Amino acid sequence: MPENNKLLIVYNPWRKYHGSLLEHMIENLKAAGVEVDFVDFSPLTPFKNSNLWNKLKNIYHRNINHNKNYILKIENEHFNKQFREIFKTILKKEVKYENILIIKPEEYSPKTITLLQAICKNKIVGYLWDGIRPHFVSNLHKSRSLLQKLYSFDKNDIMNYPNLKMDFYTNFSPFENRIIPYNNRDTDLFYIGGIGGKQIEQRRDLMLEKFLADFKGNLDINIFIHDHEESLKIPSKNIQYTKHFLSLWDSLEKTRNAKCVLDLCKNHHIGLSFRFFDCLSTETKIITNNKDVAKYDFYSPENIMIINFEKEILNTRLFKEFIEKPYKKIPENIVSKYRIDNWTRNLFK
Repeated sequence: MPENNKLLIVYNPWRKYHGSLLEHMIENLKAAGVEVDFVDFSPLTPFKNSNLWNKLKNIYHRNINHNKNYILKIENEHFNKQFREIFKTILKKEVKYENILIIKPEEYSPKTITLLQAICKNKIVGYLWDGIRPHFVSNLHKSRSLLQKLYSFDKNDIMNYPNLKMDFYTNFSPFENRIIPYNNRDTDLFYIGGIGGKQIEQRRDLMLEKFLADFKGNLDINIFIHDHEESLKIPSKNIQYTKHFLSLWDSLEKTRNAKCVLDLCKNHHIGLSFRFFDCLSTETKIITNNKDVAKYDFYSPENIMIINFEKEILNTRLFKEFIEKPYKKIPENIVSKYRIDNWTRNLFK
């Protein structure tokens, strides 16, 4: 079997490769000189709940066992069968990888992950960059022994699931860090994100509309909606609704050209989103409701404003003072620590 020192990344972005976080990751690693391959999961056959027996079992589990997630288990098994077929084609190439990184390992059954052991020379590491989804926890419990290390970006996950023996490891910043001079930037405040949900307390557009009520400046606030969410739109002078995904490259470019970015953290998460690390690499300020950021070595009140979006309206005077002050330069040894090449290297120590 031919030897190589490449890293294999296993991650299904559930969308086209171009513009996805996977492409963003692969291209940044290549730019940093890391030899890397990735598993191409396209195209997958969509899951259709048309099997009568599965429908009956789902009704039974939902109503008798009060398990609303049973259908998700069936869906996961449907995709894992396809994952295994894809992994088997890799096995036929008879190539061994130095290390394998599985992003969101909870999506893969133990039977699926076992296939990867035959093509790995060193370590198989799992990384959760978006929090654990409770209905997939059983997958992780069963496959934990197959992973040499398991990391989560969220300390709450580690505390809530002690049996998984996870270590904390935060998200990463891009390798390329082209910086536009702060005073040459066109946008005062940038945000892109989903609507959040149908419930009033989940609606990010309603929260932002209230928060930005008195804002004066150049805004670029974008809420992504699906077709079925069209009726939720509200008239707004501050918010643009869009049905088009913004690629990671375009989002990074908008971050680079903004003086400040908004970050809306979900209530049950304290892990830092990729926005913080995009801002760190582009010297962009950020307003967030994630109080945990104050514990990080790159935190500076000159660059990061912590606020309660649900209870506060953006104070125009305070915001003006915040963005008019120059960005406080963070020491290079701290910035480079989070860069994707160093981030990847430390995963496999």
